[in-house]
Amino acid sequence: MNDRERLLISDEEKWYLSSMFRKYYDGLFLCAARLTRRQEVAKDIVQDAFEKLLTSKKRFDDEEGIKAFLYTAVRNACIDFIRHEKVVRRNEPLLAEQWDTTSTEAAQERVSIELEVMQELRTRIEALPEDQRRVAVEALLKGRSSRAVAAILGIKYHRVRYIKNRLIKALQHFVREKKGRG
Repeated sequence: MNDRERLLISDEEKWYLSSMFRKYYDGLFLCAARLTRRQEVAKDIVQDAFEKLLTSKKRFDDEEGIKAFLYTAVRNACIDFIRHEKVVRRNEPLLAEQWDTTSTEAAQERVSIELEVMQELRTRIEALPEDQRRVAVEALLKGRSSRAVAAILGIKYHRVRYIKNRLIKALQHFVREKKGRG
């Protein structure tokens, strides 16, 4: 059953999902807002958790299983968000330094090179086999963790790590190649 077929649910399932939403939304939102300290992000995370529940192939025996699934999904998404924010904060000074230049020409050249590299990277990613391409998009372009990628794509964590390692080695080779020519 694909995601589109899974979204075609019965009225009884809609009612049950709606009641779960009403019952758990506030608690999930408070948990996410407390962890992320950002209400809009918390709303998105909770909404995504319910979407994952809806599209999940997993069947639950009782309401406690659903509750555990939702809270785990919210907690994991919050952790991913916090990790991403740490990376952004850690790299902000570096980015500010890179863009702080008095020479407009040098800045334009840097942007041109970055655009060229990004275009080449996207071209190379598009040429990858399907499983590698999907991992590259989720992990490298969207910045998701290996565990998040595995969950999103429904593949084993170790397979994601293997693919990411191969991709990173190929990208390192590509960057060394570019530096050699430039």
